[in-house]
Amino acid sequence: MKKKLSVLIIEPYFDGSHKAFIEAFCENSQHNTRLLSMPARKWKWRMRGSAFEMAKRISELKSKGHRFDAIFCSDMLNLAELKGICPEANVPSVIYFHENQFTYPNQIKDKRDFQFGITNLSSALAAEKVLFNSRYHLEDFLRESEKVLKKMPDFKCLEILGRIRDKSQVAYPGICGNIESRIPFRDVPQISWAARWEHDKNPEDFFLAARILREQGYKFRMNVLGQSFANAPAIFNQAKAEFADVIENWGFKESKREYLEVLKGSDIFVSTANHEFFGISALEGAAAGCAAAVPNRLAYPETFNNSELLLYGSSAEDLAERLKSLIADKGLREKNAREAIDIAAQFDLRKTANLIDHELLNAVLL
Repeated sequence: MKKKLSVLIIEPYFDGSHKAFIEAFCENSQHNTRLLSMPARKWKWRMRGSAFEMAKRISELKSKGHRFDAIFCSDMLNLAELKGICPEANVPSVIYFHENQFTYPNQIKDKRDFQFGITNLSSALAAEKVLFNSRYHLEDFLRESEKVLKKMPDFKCLEILGRIRDKSQVAYPGICGNIESRIPFRDVPQISWAARWEHDKNPEDFFLAARILREQGYKFRMNVLGQSFANAPAIFNQAKAEFADVIENWGFKESKREYLEVLKGSDIFVSTANHEFFGISALEGAAAGCAAAVPNRLAYPETFNNSELLLYGSSAEDLAERLKSLIADKGLREKNAREAIDIAAQFDLRKTANLIDHELLNAVLL
């Protein structure tokens, strides 16, 4: 890299995959980075108000003589608002999209509040470069944005979508490149499910598939991992009691090392997500040596190379059929796991950091 920049990183929702992504980028970036973050609480309020707090902090940094060449932020920030209220923030910027607020599944069936998606649109327009964590996400965002703009009674401004597309590209978040691959060969396999304990990860389908397996006499052990919140779906308490005799690990692992140890000791990794734009946990499971069973929807066909061996249909019954095959046939399980390992090896976060570094530099040189 010919020029080392001073990059201000802004993450209003600093936890989970957002935190892991930023920490990995800072560790691997060739630029000088400074992070401004806020705890991951009440994401809607973070989107509504984090620009006010960040404007204050940026002004304080400037008053102390700190300078920066570019901003790198996530879609949790209202970038357009920040630039409007904070003159010091008017530097070249790159925004990274983890989620699409136009399509986030509503837990309560009601009219969708489009304002969060409109905020994302404004932020994309305010940035010099826009990065998405998958091709599926990029196309989904532009497609849903068009639908919402067409709902406007007049002055639909559809031309802005072309401007956003022209400055957008895919930057897979990647996974840690030093995950040890270990393929177990148990007669009674361990099946792992790992995600945020929220409705959009569709835990109901996983536990329904597990119930089908038990009713039909298939033997397995179970790991259910992930961060839970006050409003976690009731199915988790029900399932903990129902499957108590086969549970090996349950809940959140405090360290990444502990989490990866569970994955390395697992035979099969399952996703049932209804909202997923990359699938970090599924690819980490694959890298650790698990056979993969991921749904044929969302970003999974893209990240898992449209593999018929790794993708299952779309229902709990489809998942149960796939798991029956993987439990009964250790040779099939090994074949699946080896293909999954090869796919996961393509997603190295060091490559992602290098790509982002170049896009930041390009944004400054525009």
